[in-house]
Amino acid sequence: MPGFILRKGGCCHAARSNHRRAPLRPLGARRDGALCAVAVLLRLGLGAAAAAGALSPNRLFVSPEADWEIDFTPWPAPTLQGGRPFADGSVLGGAPAFLHWVEGELLPVLGARFALDPAQNSVLGYSLGGLFALWAVCQREAFSQCACLSGSLWYPGWVNFLKEHTPKPPQRVYLSLGKKEEKSGPAVMRAVGDATRQSAGLLAQSLGYENTVLEWNPGGHFATALPRWEKALAWLDFPQNNR
Repeated sequence: MPGFILRKGGCCHAARSNHRRAPLRPLGARRDGALCAVAVLLRLGLGAAAAAGALSPNRLFVSPEADWEIDFTPWPAPTLQGGRPFADGSVLGGAPAFLHWVEGELLPVLGARFALDPAQNSVLGYSLGGLFALWAVCQREAFSQCACLSGSLWYPGWVNFLKEHTPKPPQRVYLSLGKKEEKSGPAVMRAVGDATRQSAGLLAQSLGYENTVLEWNPGGHFATALPRWEKALAWLDFPQNNR
């Protein structure tokens, strides 16, 4: 599938309108060598897919650059101030503005350039990006599918939020976590195992077990990250194989 990173310059929020003018460049390694944290996966019509050079299953993979701690956290978390994992909890909680930009600017720009099927938009994320992806699919119906990879579901208030805002069918959700993630790191992060299990249970109750999966992977938070992305994409793209 063709892939792009949408570049951003300057202050995250002040420069967000610059995304509209920023060129798309082929997706590969990030400039800092890291894997992308959030991606939007869009299905192309057959004619558009051929013109874009897409491989089956005719997907366009776009990763907008972002400020992780600001753009991927759904609300402020004062309990994280002055210590690990974030130095200043007051800067958190920018996810609503970032989602507004994705829906209001990014998706329309891509829709003008490619013939897309909006009913099959997906949002994926890793780490804090996974938290954002799952939060976004709970907030909006703009995304029919979600993949939350090693998502930071330990984030204060997350499970209580999900209890009140579970997505509804026909939305589908893929979760994955490393088996060692709940055994290392700061105490607040070690809650990720229980939070992810609870999230999977709540999602299965709402969406059905055929539309929800929790996959456990070997290793810790960043171990075998690329294969985790590949498994998530396969699950999203070929639902008939997941029955």
